[in-house]
Amino acid sequence: MYKTNFYMITRYLLFLLFIVAVHIPAEAQVKNINITVRRAEDLNSKDAAPWPGVIVYGFFNASKANAFMKKCQEEEAKGMTYAPQSESEYDALAETDQDGYCLMQLPLTGYIVVKPSGSDPVKRELRGMMDIKVTCLAAKQIGTVTKTAKRKRKNEPQIPNMCGNRMVVGPFYYYLSADDTDDKSRIIVSPVVKAIPISEEVNLDENEEEGNGEVVGHLVPFVKDGEQFQKGNLRRMGFDETRDPLFKYREGTFMHSHVEDSMLIHFVLEPVDRNTRYRVDALQAYGMNSNIPYRQDSVCLSEGYVKDPMRFLDYSLIELPINRERYARRGRAEFSKDHEKLDLKFVVGEARLDPTDTLNFKQMNQLKDNMSRYMGADAGITSAVIHGSASPEGGNAINARLCRERAEYLRDELSRFPALQDARRTGEIKTTHKVATWTDVANLLEADSLKEEAASVRAVLSTTKDMGRQEAAIRKLPCWSIIEQQILPQLRIVDIEYQYYTNRVKTREEIWELYQTDPGYRAGQKQVPYEFYELLGMIKDPKEKETIARAAYTSVKDEDGLRQWPLAAYELARCYAQRGVADTNLLKPYIDVQLNLEYHKQKMDDFGNASWQGWYNDEAIVTSHIKMLANAGAFASAYRVAEMLLPDGKPEYRRLKIFLRSLNCEWNDPEVMDTVSNSSYWNKIVVLAAQEDPGCWGTALYMLEDATQVSPADPRALYLKAQLRFNLDAPKRTTTGYMDDNFMFDEFFEPSADDPTVNSFGDKRIDWGLPMVQCCLKDERNLKYMLNDGTFNKEYRKAFKKYWKKLKADPEQCRKILTDLEKSAAPQQAAQPAIPGDAENGGATTGEQDIGTGDAPTTTSSAEAASGTEIQTNSADTASPPAIPVQQPAATPMEE
Repeated sequence: MYKTNFYMITRYLLFLLFIVAVHIPAEAQVKNINITVRRAEDLNSKDAAPWPGVIVYGFFNASKANAFMKKCQEEEAKGMTYAPQSESEYDALAETDQDGYCLMQLPLTGYIVVKPSGSDPVKRELRGMMDIKVTCLAAKQIGTVTKTAKRKRKNEPQIPNMCGNRMVVGPFYYYLSADDTDDKSRIIVSPVVKAIPISEEVNLDENEEEGNGEVVGHLVPFVKDGEQFQKGNLRRMGFDETRDPLFKYREGTFMHSHVEDSMLIHFVLEPVDRNTRYRVDALQAYGMNSNIPYRQDSVCLSEGYVKDPMRFLDYSLIELPINRERYARRGRAEFSKDHEKLDLKFVVGEARLDPTDTLNFKQMNQLKDNMSRYMGADAGITSAVIHGSASPEGGNAINARLCRERAEYLRDELSRFPALQDARRTGEIKTTHKVATWTDVANLLEADSLKEEAASVRAVLSTTKDMGRQEAAIRKLPCWSIIEQQILPQLRIVDIEYQYYTNRVKTREEIWELYQTDPGYRAGQKQVPYEFYELLGMIKDPKEKETIARAAYTSVKDEDGLRQWPLAAYELARCYAQRGVADTNLLKPYIDVQLNLEYHKQKMDDFGNASWQGWYNDEAIVTSHIKMLANAGAFASAYRVAEMLLPDGKPEYRRLKIFLRSLNCEWNDPEVMDTVSNSSYWNKIVVLAAQEDPGCWGTALYMLEDATQVSPADPRALYLKAQLRFNLDAPKRTTTGYMDDNFMFDEFFEPSADDPTVNSFGDKRIDWGLPMVQCCLKDERNLKYMLNDGTFNKEYRKAFKKYWKKLKADPEQCRKILTDLEKSAAPQQAAQPAIPGDAENGGATTGEQDIGTGDAPTTTSSAEAASGTEIQTNSADTASPPAIPVQQPAATPMEE
């Protein structure tokens, strides 16, 4: 019995609320559903009586309800009554009272199956209704008394679904045994998230004890009160329940003493890092009316192994061309600056150029040609400044006079250039001069990585300030020859800076010529806005366009003067997408989710003058932003943007939203299932494999066996086959674990004529683990993914590690398995169409349609192939495992 004050625990939990963020999608919220079951001997009769003692099963999604109903009907056809084998077959369970009434907590999109004794089961879809009345047909019968012995329900760790960068746990019922419930107490379940890094090196020790991880955050608590506790707590809060800090986390129903109960738990971790497993434990505290807990327990809600059903889904997103005219930049008179450095050789001790040095004349002619570009009626040079500099050799006074005279000499020479006639007329050709010091020499030595030589020069400078003595001492240094030949010439330069204007807009041909010939122009350093606009329309190479788009993005503003130029942002986003980079913040400034329409923003000042502030919600930018979010794994955010900003009237947008819903954990929705599964043969396999229905699993496995549609050697197909065969054929609970025979080819199996999955004795194949062995041999990166896949249980992972170590020690056996696999695929290669997930092309297909566009581009898998390449991110995202190319942000899981 703990002495900890229960009130202090409550305050501690409240403090934790400031560091958590839990998002529960609206479609997954549950309500109290009132169910009334009545019996009638004729369904057309209005005389229906309450039917007490009827078992009602609740389901969160259609696939689980359909699978349960199918089992009931199959048993009814045999003259038997179906009894669930495990609690995982349904999500909620209730029994009607004497009035035929029961209360159940389900989402408004859920289903119920009413299973009365002596009558056929009835399935109902809630369809948003909170009051459901079910009338069952019942024959006259002698009353029976049934007593059912129930074992204590145990809370098993849940297997979350991974949806991009979101880990969804639940919704599921957390069971409270009759020994724990008390109507005078409060039960608090406080989840704690722990991060367990996934090592790059796979540990094949099957007896490895993994750690619990490091605590990275706490989630909001789940609270359930007893009826008497609630009454007492109401008095303590002064009859204002909102004063109770845990009131908003309380369950809608109350528990009673020694009656089995449950709490509905559902939470989402977002964003998560794919290189980390997130274990979720919970502290369960029991408190009485006094503020002292009488018991505390710890329970594991999730071990961190996740399912990712849409990992191999093939999809591609809409990419609309932008209306360039909307963001056009027109040419106008521009003032710009340019400068050139000349390394001219003068006659020693004189202010005139050395006539014997041909390089002098080449530099002057080149300068004349460059300046002539700004000569004419539409352009001119308005000013020029000649900066002359000299080395410190020979004395400061002499050098200063010589430097000034040489700068003036050059001014006279340049004044004869026709391009400088405007500057000459206004007297804007000026000169400056500067004599370098020996400290400048030391700095240049250090910049050339000659640190010892620079130190020796500085040592001389520290002894005297007289420049004559400094020069004499430096001439005696061993490094003088380096200084004389390499450093001093760098200080004898002339830098000419001139300002020019252009009234004439360059033609596209002139802009393209400059782009091809001028390195500075090609690097995006000399353009004005209209030149960027023309170049972005002419450059086709993505790498070159990215350089210009980035330069335009950083230097050109939008109409409001605050945002960057939208056209540059759009082109830069497209360049990022082509090389697999996801920057989810790049296009955010151009999205306004408050108004679900495309509009040109206008602002009025205090004097009634209107000014344009830029376009918002341009459909081309919106779709590019959605694609960027999807590439980063933020499918929930991508769907929210699409739902708010893209109109439903266009079929391509509706199709896009449905695919995003599928990637966002809604693959069980009938509309989503129908649309996505009809998009391609491969996607139908993926959607069927994602359902919690053995019938769907069998169909998906049958489709995978069709070698004319799916290559038997495709790693993605092998991985899915391994999952399906484990779900269908492997025993889930064993006392001795799995054997090596489960991962080796069953050469003695002979399929029966009626059912190829069993032999004549009704026994299934025992080599259900062979596809995973083949998959990992094709690409060993999938081994790391499998060891963190929640589809497989602990016994499977342990047995696979044990067999894998043996197999890798026998290279000949590895080659034999791969050879047999290739032989099985070889007969189909010539006739086989383009399949999703070919191992050689990284999982791309050519048969899947682009979402909503109706053409047939190459598509991208949601995680590429099992042997695919990685996608990089550059915002707040982190790298993902090699087998999971879609990148996910790696912030604290509770971050909004």
